[in-house]
Formats: sequence, C-alpha cells, structure tokens
Amino acid sequence: MIILTIGVWLDRWNRKKTRIIADSTIAFFSLGLGLYFFLGEPSLGYVYLILIIRTIASAFHAPAFQATIPLIAPEDQLTRVAGWHQMIDHWIR
Repeated sequence: MIILTIGVWLDRWNRKKTRIIADSTIAFFSLGLGLYFFLGEPSLGYVYLILIIRTIASAFHAPAFQATIPLIAPEDQLTRVAGWHQMIDHWIR
C-alpha cells in the first residue's frame, strides 16, 4: 500500500533529485553504520534504526528509477533494459 502512495508522490516530484537524495541517504547511513561497527559494537536499536531509514530511502529510489527507464532507454531496447533492471534489483535485495 505504501508503494502505491510513494508512486503518486514520485509522479509530482523531480525523479532525478529523488534518486540522488535517496542514494545519498542510503550511502550516508551505511557509512555511519560501518563506522559505528569499526569503532565499537553498535546497539541493536541503532542497527534497526539505520535499516529502517535505508528501507524508506530504497522505497523512494526503486520506483523513481523504474519510472526513469522508459525516458532513457531506446524504445526498441526498452523491454530488455527493464528486464535487466528488474533482475539486478531482485538480485541485490
């Protein structure tokens, strides 16, 4: 249900900025978690908080990127490019 709501927002927002902000958020909090593990043993609550923030950012990034594919892929290659994106996205998660 929340994915449908995010899609409505993404249609109104600038997709490029949305992807940049979501990617930056994911990278920043991942780096923070890595540093926290490097410097000591993080609490479970902190790890869960970071994972929740990364999941929320991913919920914005994935639909924005998927909606951008038809704009950047050649029309005769659209099915192939979308298929590769889905495969890679599924493989990463």
